[in-house]
Amino acid sequence: MIRYFLRLLFFLCFFSKPLHLLAQSQTTNIIEDNEEEEEQKKMDGDQQEKKFLQLDEETKQVYHFDTVLWLRQKDLQYHLGNYRPISPSITNLHHYFSIVEKSRYTIQDLGNQGTAAKNIWPQKPKTIGKTSGFHVFDWYMPNMKKMCYYNTKSPYAALEWLKGENGRNSLYIPFTVNIFDRWNVGAGFKTILTDKQFGLKFSPGDRNIVHYTFHLHSNFQSKNKKHHVLSSFFRTRHHVRELGGIQNTTQKTLKDCFSEHVVAHLDNTMQKILQHHYHIYYQYAFDKQYQFYQIFNCTNQRFIFCVEPLSASEEAYLNTPSRYESIIINGRKEKKIHEQNFLRTYFVETGIKGDVGPWFYLLGYQGKSIQAFYSKQYGEKKKIFENYYKGCIRYHLDDKKKHFFQQHISYLPQGAYEAKTKYQYHKAYVSLQQQRHHPSLFVQSYKGSYFDWEHNFLKPIVKQIKAGTQWSMPGNFSTIYPYICWMEIKHPIYFSNNQQPTQAKGHTQIISPGCQWNFQFFRYLHLDHHLVYTQVVGAAKAVYDIPVYHLYGKWYYAHRNLWENRLRLEGGVEWHFKSSYDADRYDPRIQQFFKQKDFRIYEYILMNAFLNFKINNFKMSLKVGHLNQGWINPGYFITPDYPGQRILFDIGICWSFFD
Repeated sequence: MIRYFLRLLFFLCFFSKPLHLLAQSQTTNIIEDNEEEEEQKKMDGDQQEKKFLQLDEETKQVYHFDTVLWLRQKDLQYHLGNYRPISPSITNLHHYFSIVEKSRYTIQDLGNQGTAAKNIWPQKPKTIGKTSGFHVFDWYMPNMKKMCYYNTKSPYAALEWLKGENGRNSLYIPFTVNIFDRWNVGAGFKTILTDKQFGLKFSPGDRNIVHYTFHLHSNFQSKNKKHHVLSSFFRTRHHVRELGGIQNTTQKTLKDCFSEHVVAHLDNTMQKILQHHYHIYYQYAFDKQYQFYQIFNCTNQRFIFCVEPLSASEEAYLNTPSRYESIIINGRKEKKIHEQNFLRTYFVETGIKGDVGPWFYLLGYQGKSIQAFYSKQYGEKKKIFENYYKGCIRYHLDDKKKHFFQQHISYLPQGAYEAKTKYQYHKAYVSLQQQRHHPSLFVQSYKGSYFDWEHNFLKPIVKQIKAGTQWSMPGNFSTIYPYICWMEIKHPIYFSNNQQPTQAKGHTQIISPGCQWNFQFFRYLHLDHHLVYTQVVGAAKAVYDIPVYHLYGKWYYAHRNLWENRLRLEGGVEWHFKSSYDADRYDPRIQQFFKQKDFRIYEYILMNAFLNFKINNFKMSLKVGHLNQGWINPGYFITPDYPGQRILFDIGICWSFFD
């Protein structure tokens, strides 16, 4: 089958549209993270139901979804489980190409895939140490924690392709094969290419986003199973032509803001992100009770902001810079802006771990070296070294590992720490977290073309409590998932309305109770709903503006056993509503969202229609996005000056090849 896959790829590249038109704006991963997959299992029934089999004519062996196994590093490092098969599910297949839809609209972007994005609800930092401070494009960068390492019975490849209306395209091609039983290697390529959704000068091909990622990975285990090595490499290039939003939105009617003739503020402004990542995980098992592990990471990140040439309109919108360079265009001397920020990080972790009866333990040391330029043209080089100490214990109260208690602690001698406690009893859980983390390098010190600051901010303190459970009615007619999240942030750091980093005095508390309730009728009809209510209180509550009500619904028909188990089908409508709020505005000069009070994002109901189906190893998704455009209003804004998507048609395929 691999030869048929290569023929299909050849056909798409040379007899259809060019490769640069074969992509969209958000590529899909083969595997969802553990939490999302568990949710899929609840919604999709037993994940181990009969699979669609395919016969290899030469070897007479059967290869299918169950013969392609995967795990993540944390499964190996924290003893969370063994290999599991890739999923044949089509549940929410129409979400796989959009980070906003995949998050159930809890993410704010600029209305197009690949653009700057942030969580609407504040999140605690992923590390207690120093970071770059540039995170709005992390959604499209490789995530080592979600990297999958495979063990396959036969060569495996897939083609994941989306063609969206208005020049939104995505292509992802993974391949993996076992060299022998204990060594698997693989590679992957993805591209995100999207046109501007407003302010186009020509179509198609007036690009807003150009993204390429290439990755390699390897999974090796020795014959005696004592040595285990996971390794990977990523190279990512992400280019964004910034638009600055629609001109004069306050002077236009809502209808004029969504016409095809609107003009963007910017055209020559670019963000260029280049990232290389090298990763190795090694462990040696003396026995089940005592194992040694070591991790090595090297990451190079380059962030470039450039305006070539700096036209009068762009200079007016971006404000006259204090520093600029010159460029010769058509014999004329023009102004240009070129800022380059560079970060190189070396990370080493070593420790011991093991299982002693129902107990799991881990003790480790982490060392991180950071070399940074902020900005490389005007700033100074910084060298930072951090030492971390970490520990984890987990106690299982049953053999199925569904009833457990876990404690995780990280400590940085420079005054930062994190403590996480979790208790889970089957489908009920309680978790408590407290973190004191370093401010990012960017908010502490920066010297560039437009801004210049030096700060000595206090370390913010984050406390969080989460609790939830699941109740099922008799006959599984209805399932309810109530939960609550309480978060307190002391001395929060944010960007004020003058685009300067600021630290608030006092604290803020964010209380978000929520409930997901699903109904099932006549076996195949489903009504799923998710409601979140949020209140922000405290002396620093002005730092966070969050919708009070956030509602998501999905009404659909799903059948998984059609045509002698060869066909799966899911189709219906989904809708989303959130109450009005003052969403943060985006500044491309510093890649940051900042506070504003002059542009309110009003409540709006967004509806999509979708049809997902699967025949043997072939999946397809058909979707009409923003189905209700024009029913009440001509459109909606997702970020100040940035309109949401118009009514659009998307078609996506995912074709798996197992031999």
